[in-house]
Amino acid sequence: MRQNKFLIFIPFLISILYWTYLLCTTSMVIVFDAAGYESSGSLIHNEGIVAFFKLQPEKVGLYPYIISISMGIAEKLSMSYQTVQAFIQILFLFSAQILIYKTLRQLNINKYITSIIVLYFGISPAMVNSALSLYSEIITYPFTLGAFLLIIKLWKSIPEHKLFKMIFYSINFSFLFALLSLSRAVNEYIFYACILTILLFSLRYLWTRETRTFIHLLTVVITCCLSFYTFLLPYKLMNYKYNGYKVLTSVGSESLYSTAIGRVRNLTRTNLLTFLANVAGERVCRNMFGKEECSFWSDEHDYIFGLQKTQELKAKNYTNDKINDALTALAIEEIMKKPFQYTFLTMAEGLKLVFWESTLIGYVNYPQWLQKIFLFTIFKNGLRLIIFFLTFISIMFSIIYCLRNLREIYIFDDSKNNITLHLLFMLVIIITNTALYAPFKSVPRYGFQVVPLYLITIGCMLDIIFARRR
Repeated sequence: MRQNKFLIFIPFLISILYWTYLLCTTSMVIVFDAAGYESSGSLIHNEGIVAFFKLQPEKVGLYPYIISISMGIAEKLSMSYQTVQAFIQILFLFSAQILIYKTLRQLNINKYITSIIVLYFGISPAMVNSALSLYSEIITYPFTLGAFLLIIKLWKSIPEHKLFKMIFYSINFSFLFALLSLSRAVNEYIFYACILTILLFSLRYLWTRETRTFIHLLTVVITCCLSFYTFLLPYKLMNYKYNGYKVLTSVGSESLYSTAIGRVRNLTRTNLLTFLANVAGERVCRNMFGKEECSFWSDEHDYIFGLQKTQELKAKNYTNDKINDALTALAIEEIMKKPFQYTFLTMAEGLKLVFWESTLIGYVNYPQWLQKIFLFTIFKNGLRLIIFFLTFISIMFSIIYCLRNLREIYIFDDSKNNITLHLLFMLVIIITNTALYAPFKSVPRYGFQVVPLYLITIGCMLDIIFARRR
């Protein structure tokens, strides 16, 4: 018993000590998107939320709003808002770590594997970097895990036939996904993927004439959709009132169009190879092919396509909402010119999110000794490759495991940990997140939101493999 408590206590203790040290010795680097977040946060702090909407924001507002709170606290305490913000973000990281532990214990994962997974999340260079830099991914971790655990509870409550309990879970699940959508707009579509999954698997009850259960699940689906729409409606109405967009952000269609044109161009063999090398990392591409060859896929080359088309449509007096629809339609037209080439490059782009671990994410000034470790070639490349391999293999393993054991999600036996059910919904969130980012120019941090789920799938895979050996 004491050994179990020790295994639980040590990962959290090491993580907290490490975070405390870094909180005192690091500083944020405010450039690129971070500068935009700082500007938006300052605008909300000084002029209010309406000013944020009038700005025609390219990002959703929850993270800038949290920054504005940090600025307010910092003013009262006469200190840097970045210190306050970093502390708040460490709390988000800690919350996610607790939820990872809770999920692994819920699945009865081996205590040693659980301890290693929890510890690694707490000291992962990429995860800790996300808590110390001014980027929005950090606030998604506990929301993602919370929503995931709620959808598991929701499904497991089916045999109880307590409709009000299921509705309660549904509303809370929708609320967390609304917060996720206001953290990163892509989550609006991940929500619908989760709801569609519930609907599809509920059809089995219709087929077996378990009408009562099917009606309950149908009620759940309707409740989730209505709740989610209600939670997001005020934000969307504000967006439409002040900048003419009915969607959460204003740049999705422009980026989609730019990337579509970039991927259907006539490409040389070198262009294809540099694209694939970029999947493993920009530095990998430059080391293999040089800066000039790799710059073919730079943001500057693709970005101009969408910008020019947007200006052209504005000259024709298109409203913002019509521009959004027109760009999406034009992007689809471009894709259909070379669908196989586009699909191949888009699938390759999705792999960037699996190469999530890195000691060189950037945007944080570390102590010199730690920076030397992060720059040590064998360490940085070895860690990145090992974590990529574990992540990719665990996803493939989870897909095969779910396909082989799919019927288990309909078994509601307390003696079973129902690992299939957990893996199924984790895969829905992971794959949907990847599929939604792949059509755009991606960077590894776009996959950070699902890293807690990556680590849980790794834990599940290792536990299943070792259990079989035993």
